[in-house]
Amino acid sequence: MKKRLLYISQTILVGLLIISPVKAQSIAPAIDGKGNYYFSVGNVRFEVDPSFGSRISSLKIDGNEMMFVDSTLNGGHVWGSNLWPSPQSWGWPPSVELDNDPYTGGIVGDSVSLLSEVDATYDSHLQFRKTFKASLSDTSVTIRYTMINTGSSDNSFSPWELTRAPSGGMAFFPYDLIHDTITGKLSEQVQKDKGVAWYKYVDINASQKFFANGSEGWFAYINDNKEIFIRKFKDVPADNQAPGEAEIELWYNSSDTYIEMEVQGEYKNIPADGSVDWTDKWYVRNLPSNIATTVGSQGLIDYVRSIVTHSATVSVNELTMNTFEVYPNPVADRLTIESELSVTSDSYVTIYNLQGQEMLKQKLVNKRSVIEVGALANGVYIYEISLMNTTNRGKIIVNR
Repeated sequence: MKKRLLYISQTILVGLLIISPVKAQSIAPAIDGKGNYYFSVGNVRFEVDPSFGSRISSLKIDGNEMMFVDSTLNGGHVWGSNLWPSPQSWGWPPSVELDNDPYTGGIVGDSVSLLSEVDATYDSHLQFRKTFKASLSDTSVTIRYTMINTGSSDNSFSPWELTRAPSGGMAFFPYDLIHDTITGKLSEQVQKDKGVAWYKYVDINASQKFFANGSEGWFAYINDNKEIFIRKFKDVPADNQAPGEAEIELWYNSSDTYIEMEVQGEYKNIPADGSVDWTDKWYVRNLPSNIATTVGSQGLIDYVRSIVTHSATVSVNELTMNTFEVYPNPVADRLTIESELSVTSDSYVTIYNLQGQEMLKQKLVNKRSVIEVGALANGVYIYEISLMNTTNRGKIIVNR
């Protein structure tokens, strides 16, 4: 209960930050009575549960749930959509700190930004930040995953997003015609037509998986109600994928409850005290009644391509509303400030008490700076960040 109350207080405080103005066409996030964050974008509702691994806990169109959301299986690890590090050298179950422990943070401007604890289950030194933003202009939600290496040595990982849907429907994606091998037991259920790989659900009563190389950076799924879910991401060449893994993977659960559609980003070196980002964009639509949902449907392919090409290339720049990230909050000894703006010689953070007295001033030396606040007494303080002719202020609590 104490941990939950602390989390709520953190959420309230982060929500008080004064960030740059909300951009046009963005959708403001909200928080419901359960403490979940959500966006309502047209007829789509996108929800995140910060108390359970900051996973995407619901995705609805016209009130109909698109995802598998039963959290009672396998210790709660296989529902909704969450992030794991790849390759899966860590065994099972996933790190509780990254996968299903509470994340801290909250609403920051027109986005939701949430931060995990550092992985102690497998001692990978990884920490995850998940940032969510909705857009009215194309009825979408953009997700930025940040993998932070808090350790003292370099390490390499890929971001691995796993999204579950109830058994049924059909998944499809354009595959790499040069590296067109689709492997794994479930590959026997995959058909290829018009440069697109198609998996139509069939009950085979055995847990199986396939691995594939994509080519255009999208992965789509249509359910039996002709509701379509599309993910758009940066395409990863075969040579840049994690060892033993693939850009696109699909797991079939033998208990006939869900399928797991998986996308992996580029396998990258993460330097000590550094981070890497991966961005994914989600769309949900009611498919027009005149489009066939059969394997090889050209109308279905054209429909998806029209949506993902309209949005252009997904990049971190779609989330520039998060000019600054200040965490943890409350803080005990070390406060981290992350900026998406370039740090210059006149970049500083200043901390004041509530009487306006300057208590600490420190130069920012790079886009991720650590501020020692151990000399400050417990209490509420105001920080002021001056960088690139901008000034941002907010509140922090020192509590140890």
